[in-house]
Amino acid sequence: MRSVFGIATMMCMLNVKLKKDTWDSVTKDKVGSLIFKTSASTTTNIINYSAAKYLPLTIVAVISNLTPIVVCVLAFLILKEHIRRFDLVMMLLTLLGIFGVIFGGSDTTEDGSQAESTIPIFVMYILLLATPFLSAGG
Repeated sequence: MRSVFGIATMMCMLNVKLKKDTWDSVTKDKVGSLIFKTSASTTTNIINYSAAKYLPLTIVAVISNLTPIVVCVLAFLILKEHIRRFDLVMMLLTLLGIFGVIFGGSDTTEDGSQAESTIPIFVMYILLLATPFLSAGG
């Protein structure tokens, strides 16, 4: 529904130039990166919404918010960006806090029950840990 509302808003704002602004501007050399970005974003949303059913919502939200740190690391590795010592220390402290929340949290809901998944719980955590990388890569 979010995409439908986004497209409807674009149609209202761009009106007759919608095709020109959204479709005609995509050249053949940009198609691969557009497909990667679209599939990475779609996969991230599917994983986040599926994981929220079986894992505590706090953990899902915290891991999803790792994306800025992953962006900094990927920019350092791929684009050879410079990371200051202060930035590195702050990222490490943030990671320590995040892992403290993840490993210190409870695996049950308020009423003491936990939904059962057909996928093993460790696979859900692995998929959830992939979401910041998918978002940052996209």
